[in-house]
Amino acid sequence: MNKDTMNEDIPSLPQSTCVNDRSFTVAEDGGRPHVASSVTYKFMRGDEVWLCLPGQEKDGPYVVNTPKQGTSGNIYSLCDESCNDVKGGQFFQEAELKFVDG
Repeated sequence: MNKDTMNEDIPSLPQSTCVNDRSFTVAEDGGRPHVASSVTYKFMRGDEVWLCLPGQEKDGPYVVNTPKQGTSGNIYSLCDESCNDVKGGQFFQEAELKFVDG
């Protein structure tokens, strides 16, 4: 295989570099490309949290199951230690959750 035909079998990549809310970023100093996330979550899957709804006593502790971006900020579904959904899999606002250790 010579240098001129080496890349003929490699399919071309789509023009968009965006993949699942992430994009490839190349450092200005010429460093290696890396995947950068456009969303920063306060809580990650597996974090233990209290559910603190307005006008109610704190509930839990629960485990963060799914963090995702909602229309008005980050939202999270919760589960118990046996991986059962809390409150039917409902998503809760970041402000309604508090770290168990914090």
